[in-house]
Amino acid sequence: MSPADAGLEPPAAVFTLVDEDGKSYAFEVGKKVALSQDRYVRAVVDGKPGPIHIVGRNLKTELDRKASDYRSKTLYRVARNDAVDIVISQRERRYHFTRGDGDEWVIDAPIRTYADNDKIRELIGAFANVRVAEFIEDAPESLSAFGLENPLLAVRLKTRSEKTVTPQNEEAEAATQPAEPQTEIVEHEYGLAVGDFSDLEKKHRYIKLIDQPWVATATVESVEKLFPKLGELRDTRVVRLDADDVSAVRLEVGGAVAELRRTESGWSGQGDLAAVDRDAVTGLISSTVGMHAIEFIDQPEPPDVYGLDAPRAVLTLEAEGQVAPIELRVGGDTPSGQNTYVQVAGQSSVLVVAAPAVRRLLSDPVTLRSREILQTRADLFDRIEQRVGDQLRIVARDEFNWKLLEPQGAPLDAEALRDLTNDLANLRAKRVVARDDFASYGLDAPDAVIRLVRREEIAAPQSQPAESQPTSDAAPETRTVENTLALALVKDVPYCRFDDAPYIFELDRTVYPVLTGELASRTLTREQPADISRIELEIDDERLVFARGDAGWAFEPDPYVKLDSKRVDELVRTLLKLRVQRYLAYAGGDPATRGLDLAELKAALHTKDDRTITLWISKPSMETGVRVGAWVEQGRIFELPAGALDKVDFTLTGYMQASEEEAAAPQPPRP
Repeated sequence: MSPADAGLEPPAAVFTLVDEDGKSYAFEVGKKVALSQDRYVRAVVDGKPGPIHIVGRNLKTELDRKASDYRSKTLYRVARNDAVDIVISQRERRYHFTRGDGDEWVIDAPIRTYADNDKIRELIGAFANVRVAEFIEDAPESLSAFGLENPLLAVRLKTRSEKTVTPQNEEAEAATQPAEPQTEIVEHEYGLAVGDFSDLEKKHRYIKLIDQPWVATATVESVEKLFPKLGELRDTRVVRLDADDVSAVRLEVGGAVAELRRTESGWSGQGDLAAVDRDAVTGLISSTVGMHAIEFIDQPEPPDVYGLDAPRAVLTLEAEGQVAPIELRVGGDTPSGQNTYVQVAGQSSVLVVAAPAVRRLLSDPVTLRSREILQTRADLFDRIEQRVGDQLRIVARDEFNWKLLEPQGAPLDAEALRDLTNDLANLRAKRVVARDDFASYGLDAPDAVIRLVRREEIAAPQSQPAESQPTSDAAPETRTVENTLALALVKDVPYCRFDDAPYIFELDRTVYPVLTGELASRTLTREQPADISRIELEIDDERLVFARGDAGWAFEPDPYVKLDSKRVDELVRTLLKLRVQRYLAYAGGDPATRGLDLAELKAALHTKDDRTITLWISKPSMETGVRVGAWVEQGRIFELPAGALDKVDFTLTGYMQASEEEAAAPQPPRP
């Protein structure tokens, strides 16, 4: 077949390759074979045609491609970690970012402040990832048609890196010596301009490399990431410090000043802060270095607009590696009260911070004081006087045991005393809240006062001669110390004051009931259910009388009523084993003064030896569920905890035997 018949004169396409020696290889593509997708082809080497071949391949894709299809759509290859300078021009606005020491990025324009390193790295990545969607024109006469004469956005990025260079040694005798490597600085600059939308759907924009003549398009999604959002690119941290690097703290609030310095043994101060709460200081520093601005006011009004002319708090931090201290001023709240204005000294911008984030800075410096109230051993207490309201309880230790002296004749609740002495021996506040302001915390008229008499061990002088030192078996010398603890409950929050110290402590809510709890045995009576032979109950207007016989319990007014003796036994057991929450009067109390002559429940339990235990019990409080009760014969007035009588049935039917039909039916669970 002739070349003309094969469509090779002229060919439909020619692919030419040239090797490094300049030798050319051409591949000519002819027409299709009749009734087939195969084509005629031949090779031409150095201008000499070879034989004609038929190839079984559809070359339409290769033949339809344009020259632009073979162009790389990667705009540039940026070494992202080497970026040192970024300039973004957005029409009239200019943004400038530079990388400083320690790879920290700084915003130089439009304001000078720190940048968020992660956000800048994302910006560099977005710049490096822009790709050509389509090449439009190689050398347009004008760029105005593309919006590139005065581009919407222009980005210039510089990189800087070190390149190792081995110098050539021209001296022959040094040929055997390895040349000492040297480095040189290599800089590159990349630039991209972004113009108008290129399609009606606004999915692409025209782009152009600043040093190239051609115009292309890129997706809007890729170039939009280059438009700077200053609020997102700047570092929102209010203070750029590591908490572990802080070496000194000065906090001024309302005229009170705290000055603390970190030592090898921890934080130390003077005056009120001679003993420091390490956790409180750490929390103050952590909350400060972790503080972030939610908004920046870069062109602020005068300081008085933000309450910064007379700041509510001033915190100064010194840190390793910092030439000068960092001073943070806390101004007023924003109109909503949800945020607060703050300013770092030396910076013109005013920062808006969430109000809870600055709460620690507004606390009285005394809150940094140690939370330790008393630290001793429980076995060193000799006497405890506990006055709660008008109730006085006194316990004292003799040579062997503790005894309850007041109320007289009451058995001691050993478990309650153990809890009390343990808590007193290791008394630690939840926090220190104030100094001297006793009225605000109810301590000008405390709800409870505890007086302690204890022994305090005296450490032997270090200079004491070795022969005069006590032996390891000798008891350490002690002295007697008396302390007073005042307690008050304000809005269910317990506060205390120790001795005459001016400090007000907030206690954990679980501690207050232990410190003010009953010390007399809370078991109301030691009688056993088997000792009771008769019960009289007055419940509102109903009167029930149960008598124990040989066959069990009977309803005395009507012997034909069949009682469930187990339920009556349960009633007796509940009444005898009532556990007191606290005594209002252990003996000699008048139930009528508490309104108990009109009690909801009046129970008289008669023993087999003709003694009577009469209990009057009120309705539960609507607020707390607590009931007030009295053991009439003893003059003992007490409080019962909420739910103490929940299982008591106040009706006759609750103690009757079930009928055969009722017994056969499924019964609901008893409360």
